[in-house]
Amino acid sequence: MTKIATTFLTSGFSILYFLYSFNDFNLLRSFISVLPSIFYILLSLLYSLYSLTMSFLDIVLGALLLYALFKGMKNGLFIELASLISLILGIYMAIKFSYMIRAILANHVSWSPKYIEIIAFGLTFIGVVLAVHLLAKVLTGIMDFAFLGIFNKLAGGVFSVLKTILLLSVVINLFQKVNINNMIAKEETLNKSMFYNPIQDVSKYIYPSLEKWYTDFRETKKSE
Repeated sequence: MTKIATTFLTSGFSILYFLYSFNDFNLLRSFISVLPSIFYILLSLLYSLYSLTMSFLDIVLGALLLYALFKGMKNGLFIELASLISLILGIYMAIKFSYMIRAILANHVSWSPKYIEIIAFGLTFIGVVLAVHLLAKVLTGIMDFAFLGIFNKLAGGVFSVLKTILLLSVVINLFQKVNINNMIAKEETLNKSMFYNPIQDVSKYIYPSLEKWYTDFRETKKSE
């Protein structure tokens, strides 16, 4: 029990320190506010599986969430916790500092500014996520979490699902900006999905600046 309590405290302080280091306490409040949406998504998944009323889009999203659950249970708590933090950190860093990569790309390629902005965001995001994930792998090789037993697997599954929901929300938001005037997917199809809109809203709760970035990008694209 002492080891479990120590792990809880260490994980909690790590997350709080991560948030404090950016002087952005609104991030903590936003993350807490998004928990009801995540809970709704999980309940919708269970209800859809029970009633067998899932659309094709829901089947795809639901399958990804189930895969995340099993993968998280296999990886365990520490790797998935670090992976979730890396995802949040990756989005934050991409929003705040992707302009550096954008400036470098602009000096070497002659692409449209809107595409350079998307690529710069993606490269920054992927770089941060990979760096933190590799660090977690190294630390996991040094430390032993086997003493947590079944809790290690269940907690890993939960954090993996949270991470996947956040990642899907970013992907869906990017798709939404490309799907201008519903050229790719009809609005009716997206609205019928039980998962699409709730997942899309997750990243907006956590990072209001992400929505501002998307809005500015969409206005720029429309003006061209």
